Amino acid sequence: MNKFVFGALAVTTASTLGFANNGEDWMTLDREIESLASGMAQGGSGFTVDGWIKSSYASSSDVTIAGNDLGGFSLDSIRANLDGSLGDFNVHVALEGSNDPGFGYFGSVGNASSVGVIDAYSTFNITEQVGVQVGFFRPPFLNDSLRDENEFLFIDRTVQGDVWAFRDQGALFSFMFDQFSAWLGAQNGFDAQGDDLVLTGRVEFNAMGQGQASTEGAYGSADENNLNLGAAYYDDDNVTDGSAISVDADFSRGPLYAAASLVDYDDGLAALISPLAGETPWDITVSYMFAPDEWEIAARWEDLDDSQDSTMLSLGVNYYVEGHDMKWQLNYSTIDSDNSSNEVDVLAVAMLVSV
Repeated sequence: MNKFVFGALAVTTASTLGFANNGEDWMTLDREIESLASGMAQGGSGFTVDGWIKSSYASSSDVTIAGNDLGGFSLDSIRANLDGSLGDFNVHVALEGSNDPGFGYFGSVGNASSVGVIDAYSTFNITEQVGVQVGFFRPPFLNDSLRDENEFLFIDRTVQGDVWAFRDQGALFSFMFDQFSAWLGAQNGFDAQGDDLVLTGRVEFNAMGQGQASTEGAYGSADENNLNLGAAYYDDDNVTDGSAISVDADFSRGPLYAAASLVDYDDGLAALISPLAGETPWDITVSYMFAPDEWEIAARWEDLDDSQDSTMLSLGVNYYVEGHDMKWQLNYSTIDSDNSSNEVDVLAVAMLVSV
C-alpha cells in the first residue's frame, strides 16, 4: 500500500524516473504488451489497446537532486491499457511505469525504475444494475484517487488522492440505481492473504444535472448545474482503530468547476499515512474555463491538519489541444509549514498525450 511521505509535492513532481535510461525496461514493457494482446486475440475475443505518456519539467531551489537544485525532466507516467471481452465477461489489464516507488504494483516490482501491472481485474454483471469486479484494483474510497492520470486538472492528484490511489487484491460489487450509485469492496489489506479483510463502502448521489464527469475540471461541462456527492467508509479488521471516512463533492456549470473532499482518519492508520493518523485533512479546488474548451485556470488549497499546520497551495493553467487526450499543464505549488524544512516551492510544466 502506498505510504504517505511528507513533501508529496517534491516526490511526485520532482522525482526522475530511473528507467528513462534503461532500454531493457522499455523492451520488457513491449514484450508484456505484445504477450497480453496476443493471448487475448488467440482466445477469439475482441480487445482494445490504449494508453498515455505524461512528461514534465520541474524547477525548485528547495529540492536537491544529486547535490544540485531541482531543474530537470521526468517521465511521470507511461500507461498501456488492454481491455478484452468474452461473452458477458470483461478483462482489464493496465501496465504502467511511474516515478512513485510505492504506487502499488502487482508482484515483485517495487522500485521507481520498473514497469509493472498496476490494474488487473475481470468484470461481469449479475443484473443490469448489479456488477462484480474481481482482481487487483483501487479501493472505492475517494473520488480523486479513482481518477486515472490522464484525467487530472493539475499535474498531480491531491495529497489525499495520492494516498488512496494504491491497489489491492479483492472483489468489488457495484450497484447503479437512477441517481444513486454504490460500491462494496473486500480486499486483502495489511495482513496480505490473512483472514482479516479490508471492507470499503462508497455511495454517490447525482444531485443535479448529469452528475460528475470522469475527468476533473470544466472541460466539456454542460451549461446546467451538475452536482455529485459522495461518501465512503474504509475499515481494516487487522488494525485496531483502522478505519477512515471520506466525503467529497464535484460541481460544474459551463466554464465553472469546483470540488472539495475531507478524510477523517482513525488513530490506527499510521501504517497507511503516519503523519495524519487521527487527523482530518481537507481540500478545495476551483477552476474557470476562460476560453471555451481550450484554456482553463485553476487553484487548489489543501490543509493537511497535521501537527505542523502544513498547507499546500497549487495554481495551474491548462491548454487543451484535444481535450484531456492532449494537453499542456503549467503548475506552481507551495507548501507552508511550521517546520521550515518542509516548505517547498515547485514550478512545473507537463505534456500529456493519450491514444
